[in-house]
Amino acid sequence: MFITKKSLRHLFLLMLLALFITSDIWAQKSYKDLKYPPLGELKISEVKREVLPNGMIVFLAEDHQLPIIGLSAKIKVGSVYESEDKIGLGAITGSVMRTGGAGKRTGDQIDDELERLGASVETWIGDTEGGASMSVLKEDIDKGLSILADILIDPKFDQDKIDLAKVQQKSAISRRNDEVGGIASREFDKLIYGATSPYARTTEYYTIDNIKRDDLVSFHKKYFHPNSVILGVWGDFKTQEILEKIKRAFARWQPEKVDSLEFPKVDYKYRLSVNLVKKDDVNQSNIYLGHIGGEMDDLDYFALTVMNNIFGRGGASRLYKKVRSEEGLAYHVSGAYNTNFGYPGTFYVLCQTKS
Repeated sequence: MFITKKSLRHLFLLMLLALFITSDIWAQKSYKDLKYPPLGELKISEVKREVLPNGMIVFLAEDHQLPIIGLSAKIKVGSVYESEDKIGLGAITGSVMRTGGAGKRTGDQIDDELERLGASVETWIGDTEGGASMSVLKEDIDKGLSILADILIDPKFDQDKIDLAKVQQKSAISRRNDEVGGIASREFDKLIYGATSPYARTTEYYTIDNIKRDDLVSFHKKYFHPNSVILGVWGDFKTQEILEKIKRAFARWQPEKVDSLEFPKVDYKYRLSVNLVKKDDVNQSNIYLGHIGGEMDDLDYFALTVMNNIFGRGGASRLYKKVRSEEGLAYHVSGAYNTNFGYPGTFYVLCQTKS
């Protein structure tokens, strides 16, 4: 082997660089001696609360960083109020309100107009609440509010879009036993709340077939009223100006007498049981071990949340370090303390492992 002067020069430079690097490492200070600049001031927009003449509650927060306005609405409605023979009605109503046309526009016309504006408007109905959202450029706020108001007040429920939503629901039913995790989660909830409970029951082909257009119209008419809506608005606007725009957009939406909507009660009894769901075409098992959880207003909520974070949440938790990292018995293990408003969540340990 021959070493040229150029190679020696490169070798010398590399050794010199390594010396500087190692000396810098050894000269590192203790983390206790590190000094940090003060954190930047956290600026939170002032939130103003207003009640419109029709009873709608509006929260407004100005934020002029970007020329965008966002909106989110919460509505007192949920699938827990649908009948047992029409499970899926809430979800389909929430979907087709947006896709099935509103006011003088068809659903496809709304899609085209929002795409041209670079905006979005969405609606949905979950288990215990409904919602709507909007995101639009500041200059297009009037058009965005017009579309949103039509969707919330005067949805058309086009039959073609209803049929499409029903097909999508049936497609989801046909695939729901494909994943072990989905089966385990679903059946665990049924054991906790009861198989027919609104918090655990599932759509079936016949419940979807039972849903007609008149059911969507009636469901919307019963639950969608301005005095059942809380609206949050944030972005690049002047509070008083946008408040007037919102008033005009929703002026025709008249309040109605709204019955107190109570969530169905959960009748849970602590008991010991072992329950198996057999699936022969996979070589993995999901194991749930647990019982009823709590509610958000539980005085022990924060202590139990901290406890669960230490015990079973994330890669630094005791469960993960012991069962997965040290013993190698599972590819996932965790704990969850779940809570809800108005009814209890679930409290469980989940292990995913080879059968």
